[in-house]
Amino acid sequence: MSCCCCIQKYIKYVKNLISITACGDYCCLSTRADELTNQYVLVLCNSIGTPLDSKYIGKSPTSIHMYARTVQLYWHTP
Repeated sequence: MSCCCCIQKYIKYVKNLISITACGDYCCLSTRADELTNQYVLVLCNSIGTPLDSKYIGKSPTSIHMYARTVQLYWHTP
């Protein structure tokens, strides 16, 4: 007897990963763009890790929350 559903794994290497959050079939990765600039990148990916959209921001996110239709970012302001 064979199983009708299989568990599949996908590996995605992400340089300078800060955080990851997910909701449903999507996830949002937060990374530092590079060491020299104060830029951070948010990458929206599907369930197999394919990037769907990305945004550059100028502040380091301290918390990211993902919902069905929105991604909320929080950061510390001195």
